[in-house]
Amino acid sequence: MRLAGFLVASLLIFAAPSVAQEKSLADIARETREKKAQSSKPAKVITTDDFAGTPPQPVKSTDDPPEVVKRAGMALVQDAQHVCHSESSGNSGPGWVKSHVVEVAGAGREHIVFNDSSSKDGRLEYTVIDHHVYVKSGGNGWQPAEKAGWNDAQLSGMLVSAGIPDELKFGYSPEQLKFVQIDTIAGSPALLYESLLHTFDMDRTIRIWIGANDGLFRRSEMTTRGKNNSPSWQTKTTCSYGSAPQIQAPM
Repeated sequence: MRLAGFLVASLLIFAAPSVAQEKSLADIARETREKKAQSSKPAKVITTDDFAGTPPQPVKSTDDPPEVVKRAGMALVQDAQHVCHSESSGNSGPGWVKSHVVEVAGAGREHIVFNDSSSKDGRLEYTVIDHHVYVKSGGNGWQPAEKAGWNDAQLSGMLVSAGIPDELKFGYSPEQLKFVQIDTIAGSPALLYESLLHTFDMDRTIRIWIGANDGLFRRSEMTTRGKNNSPSWQTKTTCSYGSAPQIQAPM
């Protein structure tokens, strides 16, 4: 497979870890129904143009849950020093495990590593420096993404979206997302929100933790249990703020 095609396939797989590796027309139709059931509005790709300049702010249990989660997603896009780890697994086919790590160390400096147990290459790595993207796949060396036919600005935008958990992209209504309780995440208070979805072919539970002191996204868990022999999968993501490894151009 050419690198450009591999990049497209990998981004589609890793950016949406909730789906199985092989997508049939039935799978695509099912996913479309799930998204419509989850929200009356389509999932939105978050960019830095949205809510630009909105600073992190404390949140209370009485605040509107969908608005709190929406602000947390925007704040994650804008934050310039954080590390997020995501792991997902499912029972489709022989079973699969995927993970990715997103490191942001300053404006315009990002490093993302994808791992996929079902992929031939297994590992796909990106470094973004001021919208210039470098890519490394499998055992190959680094190369500019533009050599594979990519537009740097377009690809860097796709990577920004890939760094935002799906659970923050859903357009929840007040009835779909509820405050549950105050927990402690990494020694700090965090508000736990929960969304429960039941359809004819699946049951889904989404749990999101938002920092009480700053309104920043801390953790999420999404578990989807298929019915009638439909696939099941789960995803967990955690983010920490304030530091990240130094990121330099690899070539």
